[in-house]
Amino acid sequence: KHDPYGWVQWYSHFYNGRRIPGEDDRQISRWKNFAGPKGRFRRRLISMILKEDSTWNDEKISPVIRQGLQHWAYILTEEDFNLDIKRRNNKK
Repeated sequence: KHDPYGWVQWYSHFYNGRRIPGEDDRQISRWKNFAGPKGRFRRRLISMILKEDSTWNDEKISPVIRQGLQHWAYILTEEDFNLDIKRRNNKK
């Protein structure tokens, strides 16, 4: 009800200092689940890159997921890619 245009509108207000107890936690949780370090789509993109034996910046690998991540204000970086690889290797 606070931001009828969705997450980007909420984020803009949050970035500029507005705080809404409860709503902020909900939106931050949504971002983490989508694009955070263990986010579903961030990890899916990395898995697809690994499966194709490609590089972190190969835009041919799932442009749809990359676009979705951009809508959530996230772009995969080489550093994030390498951190995820390291995390996966430590699990083995």
